[in-house]
Amino acid sequence: MPAFTTNVEFGYWLAKKPEKIIYGRPNNAKKIKYLDWLYKKESNKEIFETLEETIDKALKLIEKK
Repeated sequence: MPAFTTNVEFGYWLAKKPEKIIYGRPNNAKKIKYLDWLYKKESNKEIFETLEETIDKALKLIEKK
């Protein structure tokens, strides 16, 4: 089941604080092209393809604070 509310929330936070968003999703996720495009356009940051990569990046971001 698609999570359209979550997509709206993603866009909201990406517009407000793109530096705080870490975006990851599996390559076989459905209906992600728009989210990929928006994330790249607004943040110009890397999209992670595994949960492990996404968590690793998030932890590194936290450690910098």
